[in-house]
Amino acid sequence: MLGKLTGLDAGRAEQPVARLIGAAALLTGAGLHLVFVPGYSLPVLDGLFTASAAGMVLGAVFLIAPAPRLGWLIGGVTAFLTFLGYILTRTTGLPGVLTAIGAWFYPLGIPSLIVEAITFCLAIWALTDRYGLNKERLSAELRAVILRR
Repeated sequence: MLGKLTGLDAGRAEQPVARLIGAAALLTGAGLHLVFVPGYSLPVLDGLFTASAAGMVLGAVFLIAPAPRLGWLIGGVTAFLTFLGYILTRTTGLPGVLTAIGAWFYPLGIPSLIVEAITFCLAIWALTDRYGLNKERLSAELRAVILRR
């Protein structure tokens, strides 16, 4: 199930348990955001929720495939941006989205923030090992996913 590239040493990003937890967190986050699509009262939020869910699903797929560093990168960045979006919509608002200012305790917002924080922290942990995000490893992972039959 958890693909592994041959010929490359494994680091923290390749740890099976962390990858499963990360994939589960990303899919949970995607599900929490897809609850609102389509039909949210503000079309811009439909687009943001859809983009967030797509990035989380893609990150989860790469975590399961032989591309964990790509999965951590995509999933971690998506989780961070989604977390940041929640903070911005509650403080300054976003263009066209001013109705959520001050609404910090939205019922699905808190679980979403928790899932996103866990994902982001795991991604930082996974990607700061001795192998990091070097171009050769990421290229090898991308080739493995694209050329896989």
